[in-house]
Amino acid sequence: MALLRDSLQREELKERYDRLWIEFQHMEDRKVEALLNEVEFKLLSRKEKLFDMLQPFRTHTIWVIPVSVISVMVTLYTLFIWAALWVE
Repeated sequence: MALLRDSLQREELKERYDRLWIEFQHMEDRKVEALLNEVEFKLLSRKEKLFDMLQPFRTHTIWVIPVSVISVMVTLYTLFIWAALWVE
């Protein structure tokens, strides 16, 4: 597998690229941007893809929900046990 600069098909691929660029000129900008984002994502390494997919979980606010649920459940359990012992 050769690099593009050393490839025998370099000129053919360059022509395809130029044709695509001309076709992009006649498309909506959002559609072209989506296509380019998809191609950029495919060019990333596995590590970079993993970091990109985990980006939404890197915020602190996403962890507030599970921590809140766990703390509410522990508090309710504690109150239930406390009320059961107090009634007894």
